[in-house]
Amino acid sequence: MPRLSARSWINEDVAMKRDDYLLAIAADLCGPHAARKRLLIELRDHIDDAIAEEVSAGRTHGDAEQATLARFGSPIEIAGAWRANLRSRRRETRKRAALLTLAAATACALAVAQHASGLRQPISTCAKTTATGRAVAHEPLCPSPVNIRHP
Repeated sequence: MPRLSARSWINEDVAMKRDDYLLAIAADLCGPHAARKRLLIELRDHIDDAIAEEVSAGRTHGDAEQATLARFGSPIEIAGAWRANLRSRRRETRKRAALLTLAAATACALAVAQHASGLRQPISTCAKTTATGRAVAHEPLCPSPVNIRHP
């Protein structure tokens, strides 16, 4: 069977079945495989529901299928809307990535500037130190009010 494309929908003399319609859409979709698969499953389910409604209204299955597919529009339109949505989502993702990169670069620049200026975080002067500059292990670094000795 030849591969169908959305362009084959242009010839309206040929009645298209649901599966051919979905194959024509699938041929023109782009983007992640899992997302395309979800879209096609969703479309198939909506088409099946619409056909069932048409049949319950008294149409034959073939007429109901053709009316439903005509109502859904051409595969070119559906694939085009999908690509426009995909472009929009990709643009938003790029904006977020650029903003995150800018924030990280700013934080790095501020850290380098602080380090270069010689400013350091204050060191606690509460700890007793030995002659080598090490804190005494048995003494708490910052005494709590309970550990404060009064003269």
